Amino acid sequence: MMKKKRSNSPKRRRTSKNGPTWMIFGLFAVIIFGCCLTTTPAKEIEATNEWTLLGENDTVAAGMHVRMDLTTGEKWVKTIDDDDNESETNTNVHVVGDAVAAVVDVQGQVSVMEQTNNDNNDRNDEEAAEPNYDYEMMHRTLSKLPPEEQDRIGGIPKLETKLTPEQRAAFEARMKQIWEQRQADLKQFQEDHLADLPQLLKDRIASIKTYLENPLQGLQELQLASETQPNEEEEDMVGDIVAVLQDLEYHLTDVDMARDFYTLGGWPVLSSLLADAVHESTIGSNSTQQQSLSDDDWNKVNLIQAHAAWAIGTTVKNTGEFSPYAIDQVEVPQANQVVKTTTLDLVLAQFVASSTAVLEYDEQSTENNDSDYFDTVMMKVHKTLYAVGAMLRGNRQAQTHFCADQGPALLANVLTSVADQVDASGGNKNTLKIAQRLLSLAQDIVMDVTLHSSTSEQVDQAIGNAFSDAQWCQTTLRFLPIPRLYETSLLTIQQLAPQCTAEDLDEEIRKERMDLLQATVTAVQQAQKQ
Repeated sequence: MMKKKRSNSPKRRRTSKNGPTWMIFGLFAVIIFGCCLTTTPAKEIEATNEWTLLGENDTVAAGMHVRMDLTTGEKWVKTIDDDDNESETNTNVHVVGDAVAAVVDVQGQVSVMEQTNNDNNDRNDEEAAEPNYDYEMMHRTLSKLPPEEQDRIGGIPKLETKLTPEQRAAFEARMKQIWEQRQADLKQFQEDHLADLPQLLKDRIASIKTYLENPLQGLQELQLASETQPNEEEEDMVGDIVAVLQDLEYHLTDVDMARDFYTLGGWPVLSSLLADAVHESTIGSNSTQQQSLSDDDWNKVNLIQAHAAWAIGTTVKNTGEFSPYAIDQVEVPQANQVVKTTTLDLVLAQFVASSTAVLEYDEQSTENNDSDYFDTVMMKVHKTLYAVGAMLRGNRQAQTHFCADQGPALLANVLTSVADQVDASGGNKNTLKIAQRLLSLAQDIVMDVTLHSSTSEQVDQAIGNAFSDAQWCQTTLRFLPIPRLYETSLLTIQQLAPQCTAEDLDEEIRKERMDLLQATVTAVQQAQKQ
């Protein structure tokens, strides 16, 4: 049983994922790292046999003897003499009270030794460990805090131009107190608000694997919207598999999280949810036969696959680094054997199947208890189409694979079925939205290969032709009379037209048709602006 637990991650808010939290963290970081930074001219020290104090940016030639006092940060340099060679055997580093010496040889190698700073021998360990603060810089930095934050920490003392020794000591003591308080606040903030993100991803991957080990149990724990009472569970609770996928999709909007998710092995686990067979069997069971699912169970599977596709699309969307993920090989069960496929193929198959189911569904003649079926299948249609578009746009490698597997023809069949329904009954907002998104996808892919040619002209031409065959060209024209789709149809025709015209068409006639089409599109766009 997967028990509900509170997510380690911040509560999901898409409008501002990290806003105020990261602004506070950034302000803390400025305070912590912004002090005591000054710029001095860099120069190379001409060392002698006497210790010479180094400036902050001064450089040292090879073969010099360097000493640093860790209590003050001061560094000295001199040439190496015979006495120094005898002491180089002592390489222990003493971090408090004494100085650390390093010898830079002519090859640039550094050896470290312990040196006693006679000037500091009379200091006790507590004084030696005291940081050397720049209190004026502290004051300037802390004075930039918002007034309410300054009030919270008890106010920032004024820095007078002339202070008595007693006043100066009081000023420094107060600044030190504020500074240490702010450091403690930052540490507490990190503990309270910065989740262990890699562990969070591992937990989500483990939750998916747990579901795959016993999907029947996972389906029993899952409730559909019609079965859930209002306010039955809090928004930030992560329990059933759908809640896990929702939370995962949110985190995968972050590029670093998406990269870590892939590195941790989450991609094939997530992709496998798109295979129907994984939801019908239990890993490790004595029987190899798949168990039949009820209609209610299949509605839940549709919901799971919709959210899995959503997370997949979010991961690869607009990120070139993740483009290869689309055609990564994934092993899934099929007919009592394991077959190799790709994430793109799995998502495409689910889109085609769910689109066909929606178009064949007669909502008016169906009993009310089947409303979950229509809702979950329609959600899967939109999420899988979103994932297909995310994996194909700007991804020449995935486009090539897609065309080789007859992907454009499968999408054209869906578009033709939508056009047939529109001709028969006028369609509805759901089916028209499918058509609009398919037309936009074809338009974007053809425009991509036209404007951004790859190293292979033959590959670009094949992709363009796959989305510009007779079925695509003729079906696109069928949506022109529909007010909601006529602009999208015109823009798509504009991209497909160069390939749609007959190959033996006279070049002058081809040019006239293209000019007429361009003028029509321009006129439509201007009319809409008015």
